[in-house]
Amino acid sequence: MDDFYQLTPDQQAERLTLLARHALQHWDLTPESISLIKYRENAVFKVITADNTFALRIHRPGYHSSAALRSELQWMAALDEAGIAVPKVIPTADGQLLVSVQTDAVPEARCIDLFAWISGEQLGSVEHGLGKDAESIHRTYRQIGLIAAQLHNQASQWPLPDGFERQAWDAEGLVGNSPSGAFLGAAAAYTGSAGTVATGQRQSQKCTVYAGKIPGTTA
Repeated sequence: MDDFYQLTPDQQAERLTLLARHALQHWDLTPESISLIKYRENAVFKVITADNTFALRIHRPGYHSSAALRSELQWMAALDEAGIAVPKVIPTADGQLLVSVQTDAVPEARCIDLFAWISGEQLGSVEHGLGKDAESIHRTYRQIGLIAAQLHNQASQWPLPDGFERQAWDAEGLVGNSPSGAFLGAAAAYTGSAGTVATGQRQSQKCTVYAGKIPGTTA
C-alpha cells in the first residue's frame, strides 16, 4: 500500500471514506451516500441512509487515547440527558459508544464514533469573522454564554464515571510543561535560543494564568 501520509489530502480523504463505509457495519447501517464535511484533525462525514442522517467522525491517531474519546462521548450523553442541545451519540449495534476500525485503505486502526445529524448553518469564518450585523453578533455571543453557563452547571454536579479521562484546561494544561493545546506544545520542538524564548514565554504565561488572567488580554 502507498504511504498514506505521502498522499494528497484529497487522496487521503478517499481512503478515509472507504474506512467510514466499512465502519458503518458496526451500526448496521447501509449508506445511500457518504460525503466529507471537514478534514483537519479529524475527518467528519455526512452519512445519509434511507431514513436518517448522521455525522460520522474518524479520529486522527495518537492525539487522544480511546479512554479520553470515550469519556468525551459519555459526557456528551450526560449533557443530552440534562437537556442541553448537543449532538446525540449513537451507540453501535452492540451498545458501544466508540469503535476501533482498521482496513487496508488506512495504515493504522482509527477510533470512530457516530452522532445524530443536527441541521444548522455556519456562524462565520476565520477570514470574514461573524459578519457586520452587530445585533446578530450580540445575539450569537449571548447564546454562547448561556450554553457555557449550562455546561458549567451540569459539570459541577455530574459525578465522573469510573475511568473518566480528559485533558484539563487549567494553568498546567494550557501553558505547563506538557500543555494540552497543540499550538502551545509546538514550543517543545524549538531548540537553541528559540527554545529558550519559547520556554520563557510559556513560563510567563503560566504565572499570568495562575494570577487569574488570560495571556494576551488586559482583563
